[in-house]
Amino acid sequence: MVSIFLVDDHPMVTEGIERTITRLGIECALRIFHSAEDLLLASQTEQPDMVISDISLPKMDGIEMAKLLKQNSPSIRILFLTMHQQNWRINEMLKLKANGIVFKTCPAAELQNAIVEIAKGGTYFSPQAKELIVTLSVSNNSISLTTREKDVLKLVAKGLKTCEIAETLCLSENTVEGYRKVLFQKFEVNNATKLLSKAADLGLIDQ
Repeated sequence: MVSIFLVDDHPMVTEGIERTITRLGIECALRIFHSAEDLLLASQTEQPDMVISDISLPKMDGIEMAKLLKQNSPSIRILFLTMHQQNWRINEMLKLKANGIVFKTCPAAELQNAIVEIAKGGTYFSPQAKELIVTLSVSNNSISLTTREKDVLKLVAKGLKTCEIAETLCLSENTVEGYRKVLFQKFEVNNATKLLSKAADLGLIDQ
């Protein structure tokens, strides 16, 4: 018997997934939730084998919920079923060591395959997800940043000015400007807006 928690804030979606699961032919106990908070509350008294989650949820999103679940129960298997295909979102899911990623635009058969494989202890990434993961891996490897360059990039992403970055990192403003120029060169951009957009697209910073 496989215990599955499903969370999505759209009833039509959860009803469709429930029908998909009933056609699998595997013995499972399914519980449906419409918020991350309700699922987390239920998990305090009942630990599921698998959680199927969207990312976009009303208050706490699926990423934060999965982090909390993994902290308390590392063995829980996470399958993300989502519309989000941005590289930075894929990166977030991979950092959580998600057991599977399927996009809502995929055929129902993809979801069925994912549930069966993950229920057996495996992993499943839909073909489209695999393509994005490969692209993300190549992109991340193509831009090599030093630790200090990463520090500066993260602070630029937070909206800090050069003088504030210098103070935070105990550097001179000229040194910070030097790092900014290097970042522009490595990302092949000419301003901070394009820098942050490309870094986010590569999953190097949160958007």
